Order: sequence, then structure tokens, then C-alpha cells
Amino acid sequence: MRFSERDDSVLIRSDTDATVHMGISNNTLVRRNMAMEELRKLLSMNIRVWKSLFTSNRSEQMGEMDLVKFENSITAENLTINMDSYQNVVQIIKLHKPELTKFTLICCDQFAGILELEQIRKCPNLKLDGSSHITNEQILSVTATNFEITSEKFTGQGINEFLKARLATDIPAGFYARLQCRRLWEKDDVLRGLQYTRYENDRDFIKKNGPLPFNVHEYYLVYFQTNKPDERLSVLVNNWYFECFIESKKPNPICHELKEID
Repeated sequence: MRFSERDDSVLIRSDTDATVHMGISNNTLVRRNMAMEELRKLLSMNIRVWKSLFTSNRSEQMGEMDLVKFENSITAENLTINMDSYQNVVQIIKLHKPELTKFTLICCDQFAGILELEQIRKCPNLKLDGSSHITNEQILSVTATNFEITSEKFTGQGINEFLKARLATDIPAGFYARLQCRRLWEKDDVLRGLQYTRYENDRDFIKKNGPLPFNVHEYYLVYFQTNKPDERLSVLVNNWYFECFIESKKPNPICHELKEID
């Protein structure tokens, strides 16, 4: 399902890939809230879709969406939101039943509180971009096995605690964590007090784990022995970027599903 207030339209894509357009033609002049009226009609049907996409970057025009009475009305696997209003983001998340397998968000508003929502706590794949203000303590509570989060609040000491907690338990299959900060930390703080081994060189790391991120420089490449004798946790870290995963088993990156649905 795709909703965008920018073109006053709602688009539904079903499990069978059938497409239904709800809304107005582009050459018709109507009030801006036409899209919301059509969306409410659809939500009253308790719809089931494969993918939901909600986009809006003009909250001052759109206002609060007021969809409280439609909570848990959408069953979907993937949800992508690109919005500048945290309150609307929360309402959209609550429209969905807590059965999501992937959630991605782009939001310039602070949104640390979404990690408390059941839909997000139970989702195994997360990608959160923007001014999240998610803290070190909140990262310790993330249950997703594959997540990418950007925050101004991360510190080297906080990621160090995350690594210690991760290494103290079994690492799930498909595990991947990428943390990025909009300010700098000390990369030595991330590894302080931990027993690790450095890769001999970039080539050794690349041979086992694939290419390095193109925009990350002055990094450490290390690995840790996990609880399993034949398993190692690979880590790449510099002063604003951190990622870790099971050696030789790095998952594909999570992508925002922003492409228009045909």
C-alpha cells in the first residue's frame, strides 16, 4: 500500500500483485484532505498487503493524521515511512499489526520513542535514518537480528557495552548491526577491554566478508571469538561508523522501499 499526500493518492498492492488505485486523477483540483478521506475508507476494510509505503514531508500542511480508531487495521510484511512528523509516524506504525518483518524509517523529527512500540520491538529487520536521538541504553534492548540505526546519542563507550552484551550470548543467524553517529566518538573506546584479533590487512577482511563501505576511512578491522568454536564476529569501526556480523555471513543491506509501486 502506498500513501502520499503530495499527489493526493492512495495506492494498494495486494498479496497477488494486483493493483488498485484509490484517489483522484492528477488533473483534478480538489482539497488536500482527499487522500486522507480515501485512506480512512481503505483502513475500514482491515486490509492485507505485502508492502506499505507512507510518504509526506509537509506536516505543516497536512497536520495530524488522526487515525487512532484504525489501529491494527493493516496486516503487512514490510513498512516504509518517510515523514517529518514523529506523531504521524507513530500513528502509521500503530495502523499495522505487530507482524512486520521489515521496518524502515526516514524522519527529520526526533523518534527515539518508536522502539517502545510493539510493532517495532517484534520486527526482526530495522533501518532507522534521521535525528533519532536513540540512546546507548536503548540499543541494548533492541531485539531485531538485523538493524541499521543513526543517532546523535551513540558513544564509543555505549557501543563497547553493546559488544560485550552481544558476545555474552549466542549470536542469531543472519545477525547484523550497523550504528552511525552524527558526531564523533573515539574508536579505541569501542574496543576497550575486549579481546580481539586484527585482520592482517584490508584484503584479508574483504576476502572473508566482501567489500568495505566506500565512504568509511581510518577504520579498525577486527574479529572476536564467539561462544561457538567455529564462529567469529567481524567488526569494522571508525570514529563515526560501526558494523558487526558473523564472519563470512554478512547479510545484504536493508533498503528503504521508496520506489513507486507500479
